[in-house]
Amino acid sequence: MKAGFLYQLNQYARIGATVQFPKTFTVKEKFNVDGSSTFGTGAMYYLDKSKYSDEVQYDIVTPFSLGIGFSGNYHGFVFSLQGELIDYSQLKFDSPGNGLSVQYIADQNKSIKDQLGSVINYNFGVEYTIAPLGLRLRGGYFVQPSPYKGDPSEYNHQYVTGGIGFLANETIGIDLAVAHGWWKDYGDNYGYDVSRTYQDISVNKLILTATYRF
Repeated sequence: MKAGFLYQLNQYARIGATVQFPKTFTVKEKFNVDGSSTFGTGAMYYLDKSKYSDEVQYDIVTPFSLGIGFSGNYHGFVFSLQGELIDYSQLKFDSPGNGLSVQYIADQNKSIKDQLGSVINYNFGVEYTIAPLGLRLRGGYFVQPSPYKGDPSEYNHQYVTGGIGFLANETIGIDLAVAHGWWKDYGDNYGYDVSRTYQDISVNKLILTATYRF
């Protein structure tokens, strides 16, 4: 559930706030891993499937998030600012069973509290309306900081966005948006800090939306 309010300060400005209550996801995993190797000496090695195959079920409970936003209208321009506070250390696994012990779940939740912290996602944007044509031009920038404690800023997810919207007769709306994002990341291949792959990630998204108002 999400609750919030929107208050109009005057004919030009509004302020709002939201509270996103925790969400629970039930995850069911069933996977089998098999493999073998033949060496030059003729010796063969078979993977112990019992160590790498599993069938488990658990819940993931997301943390609360608190958001606040402001928008203002000035000579056809609409400016907006928004921030969202999330404490990722409150994320947790729950309902152990079907192959997962209570101790294992407790260890994972301790790792979450040790490694994750609070972040503030923020974004700002501007929209300009060309009233005679029914066009809206938009641009924006938003940042999703890394939830891992101690990560430098280059690990934050950053996006720039642009878009155009058209509303015909206050009924049919078409919106086209593009988003370009970039950040750094790394992955461990065989265990923590044994063999790492460092990445410069860049993503591009195109979003088309059609609405009908009645």
